[in-house]
Amino acid sequence: MSLPSSQPGTLSRSIHSGKWMVLSAVIQKILSLGTFFILARLLTPVDYGTIAVLLMITAAVENLLAHGLETALAQRGNDIERHLDAVWTINVGKSLLLALLVVALAPFISSFFNIPDAVNMIRWGALLVVLPSVGNIRQIYFFTELNFQKVFWREVSGQLAYTVFAIGYALFINASFWALLVGHIMRILTASLMTYWLYPHLPRFSFRFKQLWQFVHYSKWVAGQSVLKYIVSLLDQLFIGRLLGPERLGFYAKARDLSLMTSSSLLSIISKVGFYAYNAVHDDRRKLQDGFVKSLDLILLATLPVSFLFLIEGGTIISFVLGSQWLGLVVPLKILAVAVLFKSLVGLVNPLFFSVGRPDLNFKMTLFQLMLSAPLFAFSVYRWGTTGAAYAFLIIQLCMSLFAVWNARDILRFGWSRIMPTIRFIVAMNAPVIMVALVFRPFAHSFGYAVVLGWIGFLIILYVLLFWIIGYFFP
Repeated sequence: MSLPSSQPGTLSRSIHSGKWMVLSAVIQKILSLGTFFILARLLTPVDYGTIAVLLMITAAVENLLAHGLETALAQRGNDIERHLDAVWTINVGKSLLLALLVVALAPFISSFFNIPDAVNMIRWGALLVVLPSVGNIRQIYFFTELNFQKVFWREVSGQLAYTVFAIGYALFINASFWALLVGHIMRILTASLMTYWLYPHLPRFSFRFKQLWQFVHYSKWVAGQSVLKYIVSLLDQLFIGRLLGPERLGFYAKARDLSLMTSSSLLSIISKVGFYAYNAVHDDRRKLQDGFVKSLDLILLATLPVSFLFLIEGGTIISFVLGSQWLGLVVPLKILAVAVLFKSLVGLVNPLFFSVGRPDLNFKMTLFQLMLSAPLFAFSVYRWGTTGAAYAFLIIQLCMSLFAVWNARDILRFGWSRIMPTIRFIVAMNAPVIMVALVFRPFAHSFGYAVVLGWIGFLIILYVLLFWIIGYFFP
């Protein structure tokens, strides 16, 4: 099996395949938000802060020994079947060792983050390291063949399992962080089992590791970038969890999740679809430009209105949907909503660099982010708490976006004329909504919650209406 050839239909094929990823992202986000809105009334910010510690640790230990071989095989594109069992064997062995490490360090981790009641939860959480690795390694073909319908079923089934088991456990067994852990375990277990149903081929243990050496030159940059990326992504929560405790970590973690609720899904789609689509046309600069511009259109259309909505109405939304116990996340949410705009731009260039054979650029960009993040987060969290962490995140993402644009310009080589239609369309879409919101917001807020919620709904309808009108008359 091989990658699709770089024929004129590659872009349209990737867009068609990407529709499954969009549908998957929408359904997952609805399930995720619905689950959070229900559980937020049953659980506390401390519960979410505790599970955030576990997810932070399991992600960290798993990615510290990332090898990047799957990405290297996908970039090769052909004749990869004979290597897959060896990679699966490495994944299983690595995850078992890391799971044992998590179990052994559970008392130290609970003490470090001041969550003494979570020792057993952390030990059971080691399953989160093992379960992904035992999935079917041949799910790589879902991506190389742009068959994202199968990815859809894998992801949605996992998210549905999380919703059912997390809510069920909280309602009928125990409303605590254990409900969240059970939900995550069942999510990963279900997704891993689905890979065997979608591609019925059992992997076998293979110790032919020497044949993988040819991929090390490429994979070392992928692995290095993966390690640095996860270290960077966890720094803010690491400092908050250590210095401020699980409750403040719970506020900040959910504020970050909510601010990223649109962009994270889209960037995940762009990263998965974009890498394989760019890889198929990496010798055609015009097609690379087209793909990048279309990705930029999509991410701006989705993130700008959500960021603006959180910026002006974040407090109202949180108070009504989650309750007063969650108001501590409002200020960080508003700051992070702005930072997401710059983070999205960074996320657009990552698959581009990988696909053109320049993983070193992603590694260097992440290394630059690490050098900037560590001292900035340490000082900001110590000095201003979660608000300081949010401002630090904003500054870092602004710097990273400038770094990303500077490096991407040599690959894409197009001027402002190529993206001016996008800018004009985005301005025409958002400017009227922003002006109406700023002018009439004080009047709407002079009434009760019902009117304010109706006001928020009106702004959403206005944005959708402008999208349809402008898109119809100026395609």
